[in-house]
Amino acid sequence: MKIQLRKAQGNVLFGTVVATGIICLYLGSYLTLIRNENLLTRSSQTWNAAIPIAEAGVEEAFSRLKWDTNLTATGYGWNLIGTNYYIKTNYLNTNEYYVVGIFPGTTNHGPVIVSEGFAKPLLRTDFISRTIRVNTRARMLFGLGMVADQTINFSGDKVTIDSYDSADPLYSTNGQYIATKRKDNATVAVNSTLVSTTPSGPGLGNVDIYGKITTGPGSSKPYIGPQGIVGSSNYLANSANLGTIQSGAWTNDANFDLDSVDLPFTSAVAPPSGTGYKYVLGTGDYSLSDFSTKNNENVLITGNARLLVTSAIDLKGSFTIQTNASLQLYMSGASASINGVQNLSGRARNFSYYGTTNNTSLDIGANGAFTGSLYAPSAEIKLHGGGNPANGTDFSGSSVSKKTTLDGHFSFHYDEDLARNGPINGYVGTSWDELILSWNTIRLSNMTTTQVRAAE
Repeated sequence: MKIQLRKAQGNVLFGTVVATGIICLYLGSYLTLIRNENLLTRSSQTWNAAIPIAEAGVEEAFSRLKWDTNLTATGYGWNLIGTNYYIKTNYLNTNEYYVVGIFPGTTNHGPVIVSEGFAKPLLRTDFISRTIRVNTRARMLFGLGMVADQTINFSGDKVTIDSYDSADPLYSTNGQYIATKRKDNATVAVNSTLVSTTPSGPGLGNVDIYGKITTGPGSSKPYIGPQGIVGSSNYLANSANLGTIQSGAWTNDANFDLDSVDLPFTSAVAPPSGTGYKYVLGTGDYSLSDFSTKNNENVLITGNARLLVTSAIDLKGSFTIQTNASLQLYMSGASASINGVQNLSGRARNFSYYGTTNNTSLDIGANGAFTGSLYAPSAEIKLHGGGNPANGTDFSGSSVSKKTTLDGHFSFHYDEDLARNGPINGYVGTSWDELILSWNTIRLSNMTTTQVRAAE
């Protein structure tokens, strides 16, 4: 008998082909599913990555605002678009970049930063983008009163520290400090501690502080002498409070960084002389190696001047800044000595002293009043007072240093105008929001600072 196999073999082959096709179909569908899921995951990761890229643009903007607080310069990739904003595009790599812009600040507000981060998903040619907006406020260089990184030494016999406001006639007269109009918003701040002035340890001695004092983290409450007192004006008016610090007027949480000084220029012309003056500085930039005067040699500032001194400062004669004039004095030498500054406007912001890392010593003499602001983060500032209360020395303004020492009878008046209108030390963010807006929308709509700040 003959056995028929062809039909059975054909059925098995057909079944195998069908089964293989089904398996391949399911496998292909599964691989497609895996691929799509992978693409979705990659797209989600790219979507998330767009925010850190935009934040990198924000950091770039804050860096720019550090060296150009007034938004006056182009260069370094930044371009002014009309009068509305500065803008910069920066490619991190071929798949990631950001476009960031800075809108000038409005009244009582700092600039607005808008940054759009772009990221390209895998296997795609287009970019995903997300936009963030950061509102800012100015960080004032002289926002406190007397500031030191390491130590403050109250070695004087009697020191008084208070505040006034050279821009407010209620708290000054023609911009000048008047004791009857004093305020109590002076802050003495030190990152570390006070120098030990008594056997009891770090202390204030017999200092009167109309305001507050803050010392470094973990430091103990400073000793105060029997004639010293710290607190509000009402607290100091009560003689029963002598030898005490008002509750809440001392904290031990000081923690601040002092940035180094960058020179605005490296060379310029020497200032000319004038009748009765060794140096007369009008509006412009000047440079000297040795800025020195004898007792009978005087200096006059008549315009808005900047002066760079590269070697030494030793000013024994009079130093006068006219009412509508100002001086920014940059010191890159080691030591400086200034007898006094007659700042006729009374406004400390009209005289600013900046010491670089080379500047390690700054003496303010006892023979004349001083009105101005001192920023010397690598220097010890010595403030010398008179020998008795009748001829004690007045310092009006603010000081920032590595160390500060006060001796003799000395009065230190913090000018609160510096916290509003003084030098700006960059900006800090006050709010962070994600926007639906893109930079194309902003450009096409020619949006202003106010519109961007209010955009949702």
